[in-house]
Amino acid sequence: MEGYIYFIEAVDTPFTKIGLTSKNPFLRINQLQTGCPHELRMTACYWVPDIHTAEKQIHSRFSKYRKRGEWFDLSHVSIKWDVQERQEEVVIGYDGEPVPF
Repeated sequence: MEGYIYFIEAVDTPFTKIGLTSKNPFLRINQLQTGCPHELRMTACYWVPDIHTAEKQIHSRFSKYRKRGEWFDLSHVSIKWDVQERQEEVVIGYDGEPVPF
């Protein structure tokens, strides 16, 4: 299933949610905001042809940073993601500033 892999940061925390959606990713951030006491901000979002495989690979790659469920402490991580299905490299800069997309 095609869709989006997103990185959503809980502002003023070290935590980032890495998730997937087949719908508008900004609707997803609104859903998550309802149950979260911290402001949430999208730091990266990419369309991929197979969201389930991509999410599983990304979660596996960052498993040592996992804190709970789909929340990771990526505060000191520079992420370079190679999307093999699309034969391109996507660089995700993670320095606390939103990444344009």
